[in-house]
Amino acid sequence: MSNDLNVGINLLRQGKAPENKQLLEEITIGIDFILNFWRDKYLLEYIPRGGSKIKFLTGGSGSSKTHLLQLLSFKSEEMNFVPVFISAQNTWLNDFEDVYVSVLRKANLSQLLKQ
Repeated sequence: MSNDLNVGINLLRQGKAPENKQLLEEITIGIDFILNFWRDKYLLEYIPRGGSKIKFLTGGSGSSKTHLLQLLSFKSEEMNFVPVFISAQNTWLNDFEDVYVSVLRKANLSQLLKQ
């Protein structure tokens, strides 16, 4: 068994998603429909036309929220998007100004503008 696989299995045992793209894709089943929908409707259509989208993903511990977000992050990076993660533990979700400021900070806007 490869070291990446061992690390991935240990993360799963701890209730965490593996950070290795290939391993994450290999252990994923049954969610292509949502990934394809988000890719087609948001990443290929809505956002390039100037749209903005915030999605809230909720669920209990171990419900695969991080797994799904990491897969979507990998897909969006492949399409030259800059994915960022913010947590409701650190950001007031009732204040959208705080949400957008948190996103801009995580995306390192000043670095992106230099590119």
